Amino acid sequence: MKNLLVFVLTLFSTFSCGLSNISDSTKKPKAVDSKEIGMWIAERHGLSDSILFSNKSVVTFYYEGTAIGGDDFEYKGEKMKVLYVIDFSKTPNWIDFNIRSLKSNKLIEHTKGIIQFLSDDSMMLRTPFDKNAERPSMFDYDNKIGETMIYKRK
Repeated sequence: MKNLLVFVLTLFSTFSCGLSNISDSTKKPKAVDSKEIGMWIAERHGLSDSILFSNKSVVTFYYEGTAIGGDDFEYKGEKMKVLYVIDFSKTPNWIDFNIRSLKSNKLIEHTKGIIQFLSDDSMMLRTPFDKNAERPSMFDYDNKIGETMIYKRK
């Protein structure tokens, strides 16, 4: 289970994500009217990948048409959910992804990144590739740390 988020987000990391293995976020979910709600698409090497942020703080990643995460997916025989929290008080905004067991609500994996909304229809997302890396502090294109991707609202 330790590498569950690595599995989920490494598939997704080919275009945006990575991991960190730290304790759970204590932040409360944001309001339902948050600007991230909806489907976001990034194109990379001719492939279209996307992220769906729900108003229930659930996130689903779509990699080459395959859904990964959401509020009910299975990994090694256990049902899981992937939640997100955005801290708009930070600059750049912080985003945390948490994989939890549906049965026990136990935190299985956690990753931390940054997110910035460029407009109502465009955002940047960056998370580190290395599970032991710190949260990125800025958006740049140094792929040693993680990759910055630009998403458009669908």
